Amino acid sequence: DLTGDWSSDVCSSDLDFVMEKSKAKLFQVKLNYYNGLFDQAELEVHKIKLRSVGVDLIEQDKSGIPMMFLDEFTNQISLTLSNPVIQAYVLGQLINGGYDVLKGTIIWVWNSLIGKKITKTHVNGEQEAKDATFGLHIEIDEHTKVDLRLTGDVSDELKSKCIDNGFELIKTLPKNNVPKIAEFAKYDWDKQKWLIVNINEEIGKLIEKQKSDLNSGGK
Repeated sequence: DLTGDWSSDVCSSDLDFVMEKSKAKLFQVKLNYYNGLFDQAELEVHKIKLRSVGVDLIEQDKSGIPMMFLDEFTNQISLTLSNPVIQAYVLGQLINGGYDVLKGTIIWVWNSLIGKKITKTHVNGEQEAKDATFGLHIEIDEHTKVDLRLTGDVSDELKSKCIDNGFELIKTLPKNNVPKIAEFAKYDWDKQKWLIVNINEEIGKLIEKQKSDLNSGGK
């Protein structure tokens, strides 16, 4: 069970023990989310397990914060994996099965969000119900980043393979010499591979579709 049902063998008092015993610098992973989407007790259990393998899960609640983004290319809920975490993965320095624990947390978040909605607040103050999209924001270095969209109500085994393939993808991405916006990638379930989306091309298609819809409506 990759999501890890740890409630039976880990209690909240273990957190202080783990913090005391962990002398090494913790790798930070940030969860950007909206309040009310997760079972808080289960989230605390995952935080304890992550800390036991040297990963500190930081929460950032985005509820009520005005957002201006294209839903098609933005993960509204995301786990940010910074460069030190990625380097630790590539070099095999995530201790005590750290990668599997991290992957278990990713799958738990993914499962928790299936069928959920969030309230998006626009910059003009208007609010709109949206499907809760989820993914990983991976910072390979200061200039190179990629967003992986994790979607699909599939088995945990398939989710695991999807995540494994995502971590392999980051090893092959060329590094930028100057700062660029994050690449955006979607998973092709049939081919079981990640595909980088040409955002500018897709935005052009969306604009053309909107124009076509407006022209059709005007006839």
